[in-house]
Amino acid sequence: SCSADDGADASMCHSADSSKSKSLNLMMISCEENPPYGPSKDTAIMFLELLCQAYERKCSLLSTTVSEMSIGREQQMANNGDTILTISITVYHAQSNNDYPLTSSEWSSYDGVLIPGSLSAAYDTHIEWIEKLQSVIRNDIHKMRLKTMGVCFGHQCFAHAFGTHGEDGGREGRAIKCPTGAKAG
Repeated sequence: SCSADDGADASMCHSADSSKSKSLNLMMISCEENPPYGPSKDTAIMFLELLCQAYERKCSLLSTTVSEMSIGREQQMANNGDTILTISITVYHAQSNNDYPLTSSEWSSYDGVLIPGSLSAAYDTHIEWIEKLQSVIRNDIHKMRLKTMGVCFGHQCFAHAFGTHGEDGGREGRAIKCPTGAKAG
């Protein structure tokens, strides 16, 4: 059984392909608890549902059958030769500043990283948790070559973490504040 707030949510999807069991163990670095990007539990469940739907679609394209999925808890399924895919997402909280895996073995236990959206801006590196997140992206996620999907703020933070200064002193590969109103576009 899994906790949706601080632990792993698990979702089971299965197809009539073989008797093997597969797992996908992901971590999500939550960057916001306020709607529309939070609460983090809801965001993790949304990712689980989308990943299961993608798996179901893949299975249907392979002319297999896919049965019901279970969100929020792990369970054993006896399904007469079906492949069981267990997807789990462990939620960490970037705004807590030090809520990240503590050891390299903990980091390496994940197959990938999800970094979703936030109401904050990736270029606000004067905010401690954003600076820490970008450092974690450079020094942990990239160093360990973990597959990563950043959405909105998440992908901007990823780009910003590796941005460089151009010859003219301007920033290249970084998120910048965009104009609004008549000047935008």
